[in-house]
Parts: sequence; structure tokens; C-alpha cells
Amino acid sequence: MLRKFFWLVIFMVFLGKKVFGLDLLTAVEKAKKADPKFSSVVHEYRAALTLPKQSRASLLPQVSAFYYRAKLNYHSAPPAYFDYYSYQFRISLQQSLFNLPSWVEYSQSKLKAQMAESKLTFEELELIKRVSEAYFDLLYAMDYLKVLQEEKKAFFEQLQMVKKLFSAGEATLTDIHDAEARYSDILFKIVTAEKELYSAKNRLSRLIGETPSELAVLSEKAEFKEIEPSEVEDWKRYAKEKSPVIKYYLQAKEVSEKEVSKQIFSSFPKVDLIAYYTKSTAIEYLRTAPIDYSLIGIQLSMPIFTGGYLSAKREEAREKSLQAQKEYEKAVSDVIQQVVDYFFAVKSSYAQIQAGITALKSAELALESTRKGYQAGIRTMVDLLNAESNYYQAKVNLLKARYEYIKNFIGLKYICGILSLRDIVEINSFLE
Repeated sequence: MLRKFFWLVIFMVFLGKKVFGLDLLTAVEKAKKADPKFSSVVHEYRAALTLPKQSRASLLPQVSAFYYRAKLNYHSAPPAYFDYYSYQFRISLQQSLFNLPSWVEYSQSKLKAQMAESKLTFEELELIKRVSEAYFDLLYAMDYLKVLQEEKKAFFEQLQMVKKLFSAGEATLTDIHDAEARYSDILFKIVTAEKELYSAKNRLSRLIGETPSELAVLSEKAEFKEIEPSEVEDWKRYAKEKSPVIKYYLQAKEVSEKEVSKQIFSSFPKVDLIAYYTKSTAIEYLRTAPIDYSLIGIQLSMPIFTGGYLSAKREEAREKSLQAQKEYEKAVSDVIQQVVDYFFAVKSSYAQIQAGITALKSAELALESTRKGYQAGIRTMVDLLNAESNYYQAKVNLLKARYEYIKNFIGLKYICGILSLRDIVEINSFLE
């Protein structure tokens, strides 16, 4: 389980570098304690661990004791009958010798406990994914707002410069209108970005149970690598072998198949060893001197006619088994489709990062060239404003690609069932 080595990882990471604020590892640990959905599944898993014990109990000796003391009052009876106090004590033992439905139910209970473990593993991976997405959505919202504020400052300076040039007769009214339009558009984007930042912070706060005051941010020096393995078929194979979702539905299918056998065996004879000891002062309402006796023997029972109940249960079990088979096939198909989607999303994000780096350098050079051209009188104010917009759009595109790569990488490993805290440690190293 991921929890077993979490604190060791935390110690190693904190030993290696000093961390300020909230980082991804800390956010995941806080979410495990604060998220009600995950806590609910933890309790469900613990409850499921008791199922094998419950089923095994019916296969073990059953011992019970019985005692009563009462007064019997006759309201009408021959003279030989009179009121009296009596008591009876009995201790009995029953041991199942042959009960196929109980054995099948015991094997089912172990599968159900495994299903609960698969569900817990999936929920743990899903929680890490949810926290990671919320964390990096918040970082992106912060960085995006920062870029917009830089762009706002640049356009404000351009607007002031155009107004001065217009006063000196060196710029046109159209230039002023263009600069004002760009500046107004940035103000609108900033309001929208502030709203998204607030929402992103709230989403993370709900997961970790507190409002994050300061976050470890994505380093500019973070290096993104091409996905390994590089073939989608390898990732599909990982998913089929490791995905807790596929395991869960496979185990559910096995439980339903065993239910068919259980219902068939319900019409078989059941054999029990029975034994009991009784001590009493009454026999059939007549008082007697204290007597005690014991009995030991074999008890056989089997249904002969149940009004069609057993045949209906068998038919129900068969239909539910077919239903579980189709649900398993659908789960495999859904998981494989998500693997393909995430795989190519990672590849696309990586390509966008490489293209974004080149585009940002190009936009920066183009902006510098346009500034010089404007100063030399061979470029217009519209050219300069367009170059400014292209530069900041390139920054946003690269920023978005970096965060999309991280989220898609986490999503791919999550859906394959191989996401671990080691992966989170690796991603956490991108932060500073």
C-alpha cells in the first residue's frame, strides 16, 4: 500500500532540501486526513475485512446455552395437577460437516475483501490525482494572473506613450483607440483570472481541510522528458495488469460466478453434528424430580419443495453473473480508452512544451525587433501592440503546456494503477 512508505519518503525529501510553504507531498498527506470521500472508503475497507470472519463462523462449532425458571399455574385440570416452579438448563453444540453453500460463501467473502482493497487502492490513487490537479490548477491560476499583470503593465506603458505622442502630433487617434482596447481587454482577463484563482484555491482547500497560505511553485528549470515507454501498447498492458478498477470488476465477476454455484448447492443435503446436555424439573408440563440427559448424533436436512424459490434464485444468480461479465468488459474498455487518451495527451503536451519554448524565443525576438522598428519609424503602433500580445500569449501557451504535461502524466499513471508516491516525489522535485 502507498501509505506504508509515505513517511519514509517525507523524511527523505525533507532531509534533502528545505521546503517552504505547502508542497504537493504535504498536500496529499493532508488530504488523506481531511477528505471525507477517502475516509469513507477506508472505513468501508475495514468493514469488509470482517466478512471472511463472519462467513467462516458458520463452518466452526456453534455453542449456545439456554436456561429458564418459571411458575406454571393451572386454571383447570384434574386433581393430580397443581401449580409449581420449574426450571430447565440446556447447552447445545452444532458442527457443520457438509454444507457446500457455506463454503462457497466463505470463498466469496474473501473475494469481497479483495474487492474492498482494490477499491481503496483506486480511491487512494484517485485522491492523489485530485489533489495534484487542484494543486497545479492553483499554481497555473497564480502564474497566469502574474503574466496578465505583466501584460497589463506593458500595455499601460504603451498607452501612456501613445497619448504623449498624440499630444506631440506623432500618433493618431486610431493608435490611442487600439492601445485603450488592448488595455481594457487585459483588465477584463485579469478579473476573470482572479475569479479562477479564487475558485482554484477553494478547490484545494476543500481537499486538504485548510486554506493554503503559501505554495511551492513550479521551477523555471524543471526539465520535462519524453514519455517512457514510448508505445501506447505497453501502457495498455500495464493497465490490464495493474489497474485497480479492472481488478475490482474482475473480482466482482468471480463473486457472481460463485453465487451461481452457491445457489445450485442450496438444494444439496446439509449434514451437521449435534450434541446437547439438558437438565430439567418438568416434562410436558408435569413436574418431576430433577433429571438430566445428553444427546449426540448426526442431523441431515435438505429442501424438497420450496415453491419455486430455489429455482428462481438460481436464475437470478445466472443473470447477475452475465451482468457482471458485461460490466467487467465495459470497465476494461473504459480504462483502455482513458489510457490511450492520457498517453497521447502527455505526448501532445511534451510537443507543445518544445514548440512553446521556441515560440517564446521567437516572440521575444520579434517584440524587440518591432520596438526598434517603431522607434525607427518603419513599424506602426498596431505592429508593436500585436508583438506585445504575441509575446505574452506565447508565455501563457508555454505555461499551460507545462502544467498540462504534469497533470496528464499523473492521469496516465493513475488510470494504469501504477501511480505511486515515488512519482509524486519526482514531480515534487520540480517545485521550489
